[in-house]
Amino acid sequence: MVPFRSSERLTEAELDRFTAPSNRDRVAVGALTEDDLPPEPVAVARHIRLGHTRRAAEIAATTVDKHQGLGLGRLLLSVLAKLAGRNGISEFVAYVQRENAQMRALLDQFGSTQTRIGGGEIEFRVPRFDNPDRYPRTPVGDTFRRACALANAG
Repeated sequence: MVPFRSSERLTEAELDRFTAPSNRDRVAVGALTEDDLPPEPVAVARHIRLGHTRRAAEIAATTVDKHQGLGLGRLLLSVLAKLAGRNGISEFVAYVQRENAQMRALLDQFGSTQTRIGGGEIEFRVPRFDNPDRYPRTPVGDTFRRACALANAG
């Protein structure tokens, strides 16, 4: 686990580490604006398989402030869950700062379990289901079901 820190900008090395997929162990998805030329990135979600257990991956997501609250985080996490299933991942782990109410609320909608790990951080364990009907009947679960239906159509 990497300690939390605030930053105005990511370095090139950090951007590569967080977004460049290396294989089935590191996957990233993102969202771009349509109105800007060139398009600007506004959200990213990624998972990195945990070395000590091949069936779990740490997830993280971030959205630019002015695009928060539009459902981009849950949409990107649902796409990530679909891809993770293809890679044999059955559980996501997320580390969230206690004061990050938006991310905590999002992860609560998954039916996750929580453990306080100190330093104001909470570990969330989120099941990833092969059958999308097993996700809770919440806005997040609904988004997951729609994303799975779209991924399977075509």
